[in-house]
Amino acid sequence: MELPILNTDMNPFQEKRMFPVLVASSSGDLTAEVLSAAVVRCDDMRLMGDRVISLAEIEGLLAQLPPLSACALLLVGRSTDTEQIERCWLSKFKRLIVLRINIVDDLVSVAVRRVGMRGLMGAIRSLVRDAEGAVECVAANTTFTDQ
Repeated sequence: MELPILNTDMNPFQEKRMFPVLVASSSGDLTAEVLSAAVVRCDDMRLMGDRVISLAEIEGLLAQLPPLSACALLLVGRSTDTEQIERCWLSKFKRLIVLRINIVDDLVSVAVRRVGMRGLMGAIRSLVRDAEGAVECVAANTTFTDQ
């Protein structure tokens, strides 16, 4: 069970749920730092470990989560370094969402298990809308989009 976090911008009696996010890098790339800073700025996300972690640290942080907790894992690095890790953690954590950010080809792959049709359509809708009205923000030779 996720612990609700009180958001001071809201009614003091309303609680805001935050979901955990891990940002792990295989190479210490600046892209991971940019992503972790973006996670910190989101009021509905909590950066686990409070920094970019190494691939070796993933297991320890995931072990801290309750068994049925949903979590996002952002793997930053080359596909050859992150593909097996993605498969490993997806098989162990049923509610884990993995985004592999390939720093060489500037590609993002999303992997999730047991997603419902509503969630799938919502994700597609959100990605298409973001692509339609994207404003480019370039950091460290990596292009990110932000509405």
